[in-house]
Amino acid sequence: LLLLLSAASAYSIEVIKLNEYTSPGAVIKIVLAGTKKYEVDFLGKTFPLFKEKDVSCGYIPVKLGVSGETPLIIRQKRFWRNDIEIKKTIKIKKKNFRKSVLSLSKKNIPATPKKEKAAVKLNFSSFTKKKLFDTFQMPVKKYRISSGFGVRRVDKKGRALWRHKGTDFAA
Repeated sequence: LLLLLSAASAYSIEVIKLNEYTSPGAVIKIVLAGTKKYEVDFLGKTFPLFKEKDVSCGYIPVKLGVSGETPLIIRQKRFWRNDIEIKKTIKIKKKNFRKSVLSLSKKNIPATPKKEKAAVKLNFSSFTKKKLFDTFQMPVKKYRISSGFGVRRVDKKGRALWRHKGTDFAA
C-alpha cells in the first residue's frame, strides 16, 4: 500500500511513496520529492535518505521481534532554521518464523571474549552509510536455502538462543 500526499506549502515534506504496512525483517521504502537533506527516525535509530536524481529515498530496516503500530518520523534538516518533521504510523504485522531446535543448551555456548566483541564493534562502526549503486544478484546460480532469515534458534527445552539474521545458501 502506498501513501500519496501533495505538498501544501514550501514548508512541507512531500511523500511520494511510503510503505505503511510491513513485517519484522522487511524494509520500508521511502521516496520524497526533492533532494533536500532528510533523515528518518524509526525504532530508536536514525537513518539518512539519499539523493537520487530529483528525489530523496531510502530503505529502513524493520527489526525482528517487533509488531504493532510504530511511529516513523521524517525530518528535513535545515541550516539556520528549525527542522521540519512529519510523523507517520507504520503498522508492523506479526510474523511467525520457523523454529530450529539445537541439541545444545545456552550454558554450553561459550561467551565471546570482550576483546573479540570490541573488535567486531569497531569493524561494524567503520562501514560507510553511503548508498550502494550496484545491482544485487544471487550469490550462486545453483543452490538451496539451508537456513532462512529470522529462524528462531532454541534449545531442547524451547528456550530462545538467538535469531538467524541472514540467509544461508548451500551450493
